Amino acid sequence: VEMRATNAKLRERSVRMVVDLTGATTEAARTTLDDAGGVIKLAIVMLLKSLSRADAEALLARMSGDLRRALA
Repeated sequence: VEMRATNAKLRERSVRMVVDLTGATTEAARTTLDDAGGVIKLAIVMLLKSLSRADAEALLARMSGDLRRALA
């Protein structure tokens, strides 16, 4: 989930990944990815934990970037 979307094809793949991993709608995934600066892991935490970007970043930092631990 640490892919950098550098073109339209990769951005759409990022959206699909977020949708698949969170169950969010395509629109919600796209909006949250935009809010997360395109960082998939951050968008997933924001959606599944209902956190702001700052709070999701802090949580991921406390968990040393481990998505599984952040979501537990």
